[in-house]
Amino acid sequence: MESTIKIPSRFKSLDFMKGLALVLILESHLGIWWGDGTWTSAWTLMELFIRPLGPTNFIMISIFGMILSLNIRDKAAPGKSELPRLLKRSFVFIVIGTILTMIELTSEIANPSIFFGYKLARIFFTWNIFTYLGFVQIIIYFFRRLNVKIQIVCTLAVFIFFYITVPIVVQIFINRHVDYVTGNVDLSSGMTGTLFVYFTLFFENSMAPLIPYIATSFLVCIVYTKLLDICSSKEIERSKLAAEFRAIKWKALVLIIAGIATGFMLSPGLIGQVEYQRLIEPFIIQVGSNTYVSQLWDPVLGGYPLFLQQNNPSYILYSFGLVSMISMALLERIDIPGKNPAIIDVLARFGMYSLSVFLTHAIASYIPLSFGFLAFFGALAIVAAGYIVVLDIWDYKWKGKFTIEYWLKLFLSTDISVAIKKRRALKKATIS
Repeated sequence: MESTIKIPSRFKSLDFMKGLALVLILESHLGIWWGDGTWTSAWTLMELFIRPLGPTNFIMISIFGMILSLNIRDKAAPGKSELPRLLKRSFVFIVIGTILTMIELTSEIANPSIFFGYKLARIFFTWNIFTYLGFVQIIIYFFRRLNVKIQIVCTLAVFIFFYITVPIVVQIFINRHVDYVTGNVDLSSGMTGTLFVYFTLFFENSMAPLIPYIATSFLVCIVYTKLLDICSSKEIERSKLAAEFRAIKWKALVLIIAGIATGFMLSPGLIGQVEYQRLIEPFIIQVGSNTYVSQLWDPVLGGYPLFLQQNNPSYILYSFGLVSMISMALLERIDIPGKNPAIIDVLARFGMYSLSVFLTHAIASYIPLSFGFLAFFGALAIVAAGYIVVLDIWDYKWKGKFTIEYWLKLFLSTDISVAIKKRRALKKATIS
C-alpha cells in the first residue's frame, strides 16, 4: 500500500518566505528613509536582484494562503459564502495600505501648490502591497473559479494591455511636454485623465503597480490550482504530492526562461526612468578617512534588463518563476518531512505578524537618521533583529495578543450585522 502523508495545518516554509520578504522590504524602505544619498546606486542595484523575494514573494504567498483558506472552508462548509468575511479582510488591508500611502506622501499632501484631485488619486489609487492585496483578493475570489483557459487568456490580456497602453501614454506625455521620465510631473494645473491612468496603473515608484502586477495573482491560480486542492485535504499520497512539486518546478523554470528571454534587452524604462537614473549615480563609500568613488552601472549601456524592471511583464514571469522554485524546494524539504530548523522557525514566526510590522515600521520615515553604506547595514540589522526578537517573545508569552493580526482575527470572526442588532435590542430594552 502506498504511503500517505498528513498535510500540515500551517506551512512553516511559507511563513518563512513571508518573513524573508519582510526583512527585504525593511531593507528597501529604510534605505529610502535613512540613506544619505551617497550610495543610492548600490541600493538600487541590490533592489534589482533581491526584489523578487520582497514584494513579489509577499504577494504570491499572501494570495496562495488566501485561496488555500477559501478552499479549506469550502470543503468544511459547502455552500457557505466566504465573500462577506473576505470583504471585511480586504477592507482592513485597504485601510492599512491607505495609511501607509498617506505617510509616504506627507510632503505632497501638505504642499498647497499641488492639485487636490491629485492628492486624492494618489492616496486612494497608488498601489502599495496592502492596497493591492485588499483590492486583488476580491478579484481572485471570483477569478479562481474560472476555467484555466480563461485564466490564461486574462493573464495574457494584462500583458497585451501593458504593451498597447504604455506607448500611447508615453506619446501623450511627449506631446504635452510632461516630464514623466524623472517623475517630476507638474501637478499644479490639475489631474488629467492621462496622469490618472499613469499613476493608477503604471507608476514606477509604486511598490506593486496594478499593471502588470495583477498578473502575479492570476498566475498563482493557474500554476498552483492542483497543489492548492491537495493542500486543502487532510492527507495525500506521497507520490502524488512529489509529482505536483516536480510539475510546479518545471513550470517555474519555463517562466524564468520566458521572463529572461523576453526581457534581456537593455532599456532605461519603457515609461518612467527614475530607477535607471538612480542606478547610474556614482557610488561613494567612506572607510575611515578614505573616500572611494566608483560607477556600479555603466551609463554607456543605455539601460538595464527589462526582466529586472518591476513594472514590466518580463519581470512578472521571471520573479514568479524564481519565487515558485524556491518555495517548492522549501515545502518539499521543510514542511513535508516535518523538519524545523531554527532559522526557519524564527523567520516564520516573524512572517506571521506581517500586518503589525508593516503598520509600525512606517514610523521610521519620521526619524531623521542619515547613514552611509556600511553604517546603514548595522542600523538595518538592529531594527530587523529587534522586530524579530520582540515578536518572537510576544508570540511565545502572549500568543500575539493585541497585535494587528489579533484584532483582524477578532474582526473577521464578528458578525457585524448581528452585533448591531444585539446592541439595538439592548438599547431598546434599557429604554423601556
